[in-house]
Amino acid sequence: MTAIVRKAFTGNSLAIALKILLVLLLIVGSFSQIENGLADNGDYSRVMTWVSSGPLGFSQNWPSAGTPDYQDRFFNYWLPYWNLDFPLRSRWVTSVLLLWIPGVLLNMLLISPSILWLPMLSIAPRLLSIALLFALFRWIEKRTSSYRSLLYLTLCLPYVLIAINTDYLAYFSTFYQEPASMVFLLWLVAAFISYRRKDRRSVHFITLAALVFLVTEAKFSNIYWPLLAGAVTYLFYLQNVPRKRAIAYMSLIVLL
Repeated sequence: MTAIVRKAFTGNSLAIALKILLVLLLIVGSFSQIENGLADNGDYSRVMTWVSSGPLGFSQNWPSAGTPDYQDRFFNYWLPYWNLDFPLRSRWVTSVLLLWIPGVLLNMLLISPSILWLPMLSIAPRLLSIALLFALFRWIEKRTSSYRSLLYLTLCLPYVLIAINTDYLAYFSTFYQEPASMVFLLWLVAAFISYRRKDRRSVHFITLAALVFLVTEAKFSNIYWPLLAGAVTYLFYLQNVPRKRAIAYMSLIVLL
């Protein structure tokens, strides 16, 4: 029986089939929910004014409390169509803008130069989620030639189920800042996990520093991540590195 199980999980055909199924599950599960979003609870206006002055059909972005427009604008309904007029009035600079830019450009090219279909903002987060699955495949294949199928089931499948969860995806088609935290944090964890001692340290730690920066810049409440990432970096990766170089790596991660 043990031999049968071992053969089943080490077979190349099963591994290929699982990879195809996982990719299809992630793509279909993600893009089939592209029109699922969350109503604005008032936080949209922190950052959205870089690209939009407000939703279509409203004379002002923030109607007076208690009016019918206020009830329609906040808390109750997800609104898919917005003015694409680039008022550039936000005082917040956040890494979520990097995720929005590709979708905004595609929207202007394929849909309208003046009306934003909100799900277009989710294109980059969804593609990065798919890219992370391929990164997991590559990490597994570089680490072992056996039991790949088992690792696909125990590592990749849970990731896919998280990535297609409606509670997770609903933030993507919105003006909330959370997608940057979600996407960049997963990539940061993947970067930590993928480290190998024979890797080029400078390239790897510059990548870590960049990802820590993107996570931290997602929103103000992420301010603790540089300290945590710096501590993890030292404890697990820099013990055998010369002290001056270790301090340089940690400083880069923390200061960014």
